[in-house]
Amino acid sequence: MQTSRLRTSYRPKYISVFQEIGIQSIQVTPIGLLIGVTFFFMISGIKSQTISPEPTKHFQPSNEALLSTIAFGSCNIESRPQEMWRWIAANNPDLWVWGGDIIYGDSQIPKVLADKYEIRKKHPAYNHFIKTFPVIGMWDDHDFGENDAGGSFPAKAASRNVLFDFLDIPAESPAWQREGAYQVYRIGPKDKQIAIILLDCRYFRDDKGSHPNGDYGNTINPDGDILGEAQWAWLEEQLCDSDAAMHIMVSGIQIFPSGHPFEKWADFPSAKERLFELIVNCNPNRLVFLSGDRHLAEITASKISGFGSVVEFTSSGLTHTRDADVAGDNPDRIGHVIDEIHFGLITIDWDAKPIRMAMEIRGLENHLYQRVDIKFPE
Repeated sequence: MQTSRLRTSYRPKYISVFQEIGIQSIQVTPIGLLIGVTFFFMISGIKSQTISPEPTKHFQPSNEALLSTIAFGSCNIESRPQEMWRWIAANNPDLWVWGGDIIYGDSQIPKVLADKYEIRKKHPAYNHFIKTFPVIGMWDDHDFGENDAGGSFPAKAASRNVLFDFLDIPAESPAWQREGAYQVYRIGPKDKQIAIILLDCRYFRDDKGSHPNGDYGNTINPDGDILGEAQWAWLEEQLCDSDAAMHIMVSGIQIFPSGHPFEKWADFPSAKERLFELIVNCNPNRLVFLSGDRHLAEITASKISGFGSVVEFTSSGLTHTRDADVAGDNPDRIGHVIDEIHFGLITIDWDAKPIRMAMEIRGLENHLYQRVDIKFPE
């Protein structure tokens, strides 16, 4: 009896699989039962509830909370099995960070987006998760409303409001009072504070360039912008006027890797150069990049001239991934590309001298695919 077929090939642990999708009892009905003849069973389930009637609201971490374990990820199709949440929770993270594509909304109709966010929030696995763990996040293109969309997307203002409603961002947050979805969270005691900067790479982004053959990918807009002037000014303030012990910058699209045809900061070289110049001028403490979008995981260490080395951790594939052979050339990649469904986990040893960070790519059963250890300079 191959009960694993109910979940294709996800986790053939029979009873736990049934419970996860809401089946409380199993009825076995003989189709044909004769002595000496092989017979088969038809299995039907009596479902209780597959969604929570009153979903829990997200909550943000306390400003004074010490962040030693941060989990993050992106690219989660709301209609697919939500198996990863139990394994993320097993690491007891102090914070979950959405890196984009929270849902695959792909619509200009706000109610379509809202309904899909509701499916996400009401799923028992996710609903249980957010009862315990604080959550913050940023969108990418599919939850923004359209694949690869930018500032010309007509429903962007309404889409931003739906995102903020889903994340339960408090009404008094200054993020509600401005255009776009960019946010900052400064969390932790003074000597161990982390500034988590969520960049909005959609709302203000210029159109992509055109490919000479009309094909997808490598469409460069040499003078195009990603963040918009208001967000640039805000980002300068967050970096230059910050005394946080660590800065984590979250971008829906990859910042360093450029050897692939999918969306990336390298498609807007002027904006990428401007970002690096701002980092050099502001010189923020212990800077790390987090990114998503790619449907794979990889860790990249590159140098910003005049600043030093920065590590970018890409985690993209909570429910689906691409084969590793589409990852593209990345000479600064550490280790291997991971093309299994996964999440990212960061642990910080604040007491080590110098401060240390471990970046881990983990998957189902909390399987550790890769770990990279970082020592920050004093």
